[in-house]
Amino acid sequence: MTKKSFIFFLFLLFSFGVNAQDDWSVEMDTPLQETKEVKLYDTPEISTQLFTKAIPALLPNYTGYAIELIASKNKLERSNPNLKNYGKIYCTHIDNAFQYHILVDFNSKKAIKKYFKNNIKPHHPTARVVRFLNGVRTTVLKWS
Repeated sequence: MTKKSFIFFLFLLFSFGVNAQDDWSVEMDTPLQETKEVKLYDTPEISTQLFTKAIPALLPNYTGYAIELIASKNKLERSNPNLKNYGKIYCTHIDNAFQYHILVDFNSKKAIKKYFKNNIKPHHPTARVVRFLNGVRTTVLKWS
């Protein structure tokens, strides 16, 4: 540090009138403002609230098939046991009920049916396969 920069630093320090009172507070006063005391705390407040990941709504322009895992009159949290072990879950609200879907991208209805019967139906007996066109549910497949 050069002599000029040291003098400049001292000038700044004394021109703002910074006075350290103790390790946990700093008093700052300037010619135009009142003296204000800023208190520093060594530990932050810890919130006991748990934050859950929200389930997003189905894309408004989605066209394709989805598996409706569960329908409920109440909105469910992502941590619900019925929604675990699946990738991204989407929610729709139709006829005063919330439906929770996973999107499926298979080449044929036969592939969807095989996946549905082998992997979904044993765990979710009320699940069904639905088709969406531009975000609107159009069909519930009969075999689901």
